Amino acid sequence: MKLPEPLKLAALFIGHILTGLVLFSVIAGAALLVTNVGRLLGGDGLSYYILTGFDGLGLLLFAADFSCIILFTCVQTILFMRDLVKYFRKAWKE
Repeated sequence: MKLPEPLKLAALFIGHILTGLVLFSVIAGAALLVTNVGRLLGGDGLSYYILTGFDGLGLLLFAADFSCIILFTCVQTILFMRDLVKYFRKAWKE
C-alpha cells in the first residue's frame, strides 16, 4: 500500500523530531551527569573553583543543547511546511 505524499512528509517530520528528542535527552543526561559528579566530588573537599567549573560546564552543556533543540525543531518545522506547500501547490495546479 502506497502512502499519500502528505503522510510521508508527516512521518518524516515526526521521525526527525523524535530523533532530535532522543539526542537532546542523551546530551541533557551528560550535562546532568557532569553536574552531579561535581556535587559528588564536593563532599570530598574538592576546590570551590573546580566545583564551580563542573556546575558551569553542566549549565553550558544544557543551555547549548536546549538552544540546538529549539533551532532544530524550528528548522524541521519550516522544511516540513515548505514541502507541504510545494505538494499542495502542485496538486492544485493539476
